[in-house]
Amino acid sequence: MNEKKVKNSILFNVFLLALVFLVGYGSFRAVRQATNLKKESQEDKQKIDDLLRQKGELEEKIAELQTRESLERTAKENLNLKNPDENVVVVLPPERQNAPATSSPEETRKNGWWGSVKEFFKKIF
Repeated sequence: MNEKKVKNSILFNVFLLALVFLVGYGSFRAVRQATNLKKESQEDKQKIDDLLRQKGELEEKIAELQTRESLERTAKENLNLKNPDENVVVVLPPERQNAPATSSPEETRKNGWWGSVKEFFKKIF
């Protein structure tokens, strides 16, 4: 009979309810933390794969840049060097054939300020 009183008491039921709540909350937090860790692990694996791919690309580029042809190309492009048996050809843009006639200082003085503005724009265009 004494056991029935304990099982039916409100204090005992509140204690059991609190215990169930704490165990449930602890389990929820553990599952949530495991899920977060799994997600972070997947992201880290993806980063590792990306870095390994990038490392491979950089090693290929290093190997390519260490070849004789690459060194020659770099020296020619960046340092303007040439091999002794090579000839360098420089192509210049054609000169303007329709160069505008410049007016003499006397004509500019005759036309005044507005005339000098006109002359300025004639030279540009």
